[in-house]
Amino acid sequence: MDDFIEKRTHQRVEVQWPITVFTDEGVIEGETINITAAGISFSCDEPLSLNETYRIFVMPVENQAIELKGRVVWSDVYGIDDENGTVCIGFCFIEISDEDRQVIEDLADKFSL
Repeated sequence: MDDFIEKRTHQRVEVQWPITVFTDEGVIEGETINITAAGISFSCDEPLSLNETYRIFVMPVENQAIELKGRVVWSDVYGIDDENGTVCIGFCFIEISDEDRQVIEDLADKFSL
């Protein structure tokens, strides 16, 4: 069996912050699972298309909302039954201000302690 090799270069921190995703069909609300300076994973009730780009807002505790654009790089559906499913989605950031990236890095340092 091959050993798993971690490819992430940024520190990943588990946090539960509200997130809003803007799609052509409307707004999807969710919650972060973990975040790095390069990407985010979150859960929501609606699936998103792989390799599509979306505008999202992340609302860290005690901070202003962070606006960015991300591309869906993976998606998994976890559900209790056909009517009660949760989608877990992985985004990589493709557009984020230097200031907002620094906010995420600072918050990652704070929450990883």
